[in-house]
Amino acid sequence: MHDMDDKRPPASELLRTILARLFVQAEQAVLFADGGRRICFANPAALSLFGCQESDMIGRKASDFFTEAQALPSEDVLQASADLGQGYRRYLGRRRRADGSTFDAQTLVATIRDPRHEELLYIEVVHDVSVWSCSDQVLHALRRVVFDPGLPFDERRRALLAFGCEHFGTPYGAISELVDNELTVIDATGPDDGFHIGDAFNRGDTYCDHAIERNAPFRRDGLTYKHVPLRRYGDRVEVGCYIGCPIPMGRRVYGTLYFAGHEADGLFGQADLDLIAALAQWVGQEIGIENSIVLLKQAREQFGPATDALTDLSDRDRLERQLQDEIDRARSRQEPVSVALLAVDDFETLDAQHGQGAGEAALDHVAALCNETLRASDHVGRWDDNELLLLLPDTSRAQALVTIERLLQALRGQGMVSEAWHVDITASAGVAESSGEDSAQIIIHRADIARHLARSNGRGRVEAG
Repeated sequence: MHDMDDKRPPASELLRTILARLFVQAEQAVLFADGGRRICFANPAALSLFGCQESDMIGRKASDFFTEAQALPSEDVLQASADLGQGYRRYLGRRRRADGSTFDAQTLVATIRDPRHEELLYIEVVHDVSVWSCSDQVLHALRRVVFDPGLPFDERRRALLAFGCEHFGTPYGAISELVDNELTVIDATGPDDGFHIGDAFNRGDTYCDHAIERNAPFRRDGLTYKHVPLRRYGDRVEVGCYIGCPIPMGRRVYGTLYFAGHEADGLFGQADLDLIAALAQWVGQEIGIENSIVLLKQAREQFGPATDALTDLSDRDRLERQLQDEIDRARSRQEPVSVALLAVDDFETLDAQHGQGAGEAALDHVAALCNETLRASDHVGRWDDNELLLLLPDTSRAQALVTIERLLQALRGQGMVSEAWHVDITASAGVAESSGEDSAQIIIHRADIARHLARSNGRGRVEAG
């Protein structure tokens, strides 16, 4: 692998920091790469999986950790997945460790774009699947089930349980989560008199206790039943035949995967124990991927597209996050930051006077003018029905007044002209500057009072709060 060209890729420091908080404790290996595909973050699980120190990965091309024949999906491919509502792409391929050794991996790749700088960040969640050890025939059938991209997670898990019941010859299959000393069923298959989602059992009352205690597969069959007392799961299921294994999740046990029947008439050999271990390994990886996707969704909700449908500007949720970020940044750097609330005058009567849709068209027109007038570092978004919020970093109250007055003058000079309307538009605005100690709510409140003052003083003007 080649040497680093530079130490730190130019990914957004704030975006990296916040995403790292989400993923640093993840039990799955997680990597971030910038738009140039250079790695800018690796959590401890990733460093362990790839056999690297952080300095060995940061700044390297992500492709350095793939085999020669494997490459990351293109941005277009990932965007197509996102457009389909998936938001990520999942695939199998070989990965390369720092020492040059390779392993089979299942990789989840997603993209997030930093709305502040339009900078792209790639996120990879990597799982080592080379540990699976069972016959080629069984492995082929299993991969067909568990890697079917057309099935959602819950259906893949259920397909795996059905596969296990058929293979082991048992009527029941279940996945349980261990919390303290209680096992709760999170997925199950089999007749109605068996296990159901939500069933909870004391760990010591189940065969799973033996598997967890040994941290290894456990069986009760026609040969071993005499050495293991019969277990009754609750008041409903008497289990005589059992094969199960702890589900690994990083360095801890998530719970158990098991298959069971009423009579101790099965015979489970070493190949079956190997298979249940492989299945449990997959379930742990699958649950880990589900957890990773939850984190990806949280990240996308925080940084992904969050725009108002009419104006294509930031919506209120994103504005609130941006405002808090700018307040924190201004406080740490001892710089000013100002906000302005701007409302279209007579918004409520525009439709009645000029026809349906005139009000929204006027707001859209003002939004476009804001985008043309403001700096690239400024933020503007829809705050309320007829209100826009303008966020002006490194701007004092006096500077903000000049900026907003220039905007209002441009609005007065243009009006709104289209095939449907020719409307003179004015707007009233209120400006407030953060004192360094004010909360976002207080700053917005001061700007809102100033906006009301501007409206009462004649409209089409700006006041400071």
